[in-house]
Amino acid sequence: MELVASSAHRLKSPAFDPSGSLFCTCSTTGTLFAVNGASLEAFLETNGGPCGLAFDPTTGDAFLCDGEKQSVQKIDKDPNTGAPVVVDFIHQFEGRSLSGPQRLCFLPNGELLFTDGSALGEASPTHTGGSVYRTVQRRQQLLRLAGGLAGPSGVAVDAQTGFVYVTETPLNRVLRFVPRPEGHYVSSVWHSLQGSLGPVDVTVHPLTGDVYVAKYDVAEASPHGSVVVIGRNGEEKGVITVPTPHISGLAVSPSGEDLFIIVEVDDDSVVSKIYRFPL
Repeated sequence: MELVASSAHRLKSPAFDPSGSLFCTCSTTGTLFAVNGASLEAFLETNGGPCGLAFDPTTGDAFLCDGEKQSVQKIDKDPNTGAPVVVDFIHQFEGRSLSGPQRLCFLPNGELLFTDGSALGEASPTHTGGSVYRTVQRRQQLLRLAGGLAGPSGVAVDAQTGFVYVTETPLNRVLRFVPRPEGHYVSSVWHSLQGSLGPVDVTVHPLTGDVYVAKYDVAEASPHGSVVVIGRNGEEKGVITVPTPHISGLAVSPSGEDLFIIVEVDDDSVVSKIYRFPL
């Protein structure tokens, strides 16, 4: 495992744009960073608390989950200056405000998918007000894919099968949604984990379909963190050991050659590190 970069920010949600460049967010300062070698360059100040980031694979447009503003946002261009600006994209469902969008990704058909629930530390197994939403009709409408969830956090899609994976942090499990005709999905508890505070993020290998699940924990329980590798059939294939249990984001490179892992050094510091693990 190789250390790529270190930053005095609470980094989250690594994401690749269509050109293969890596970006990440800081939910405390509201900054969107571009990872350039061993350095991080501030790309945009969102004036919010972005905790999720994804790029449209066809247009390159960037979308953010902002739990602080309770909305999904899009990065657009100022019509006068051409500078990047943040605009509100989705902030309610059926007339009600969103709870706190956490992570997002794109379905193979180009629709947007995102989790909406409480952040880590606020969610609990008995608080089942979380949801997963997806856009339809070229993102003009919003549908609830699932409701009644406890702290849904990470979300990822297997581009080959269309399977959707969602981490339900307080219940320490991963849900799977299998697409069926006419836009319907069949859901189930796909994998239950043991130990840790729960899984906080998930990503899928673009070629093999292997699922990588980040387990978050406290240092008093374990000095190391772990990313569980699970095959499409739900069977564990291995565990990647991480230097700290405070994992805050995962992303597989577009080529499938590397897994990028963001961790926070400890509970008290604001130092984050980005690691690269060859696959």
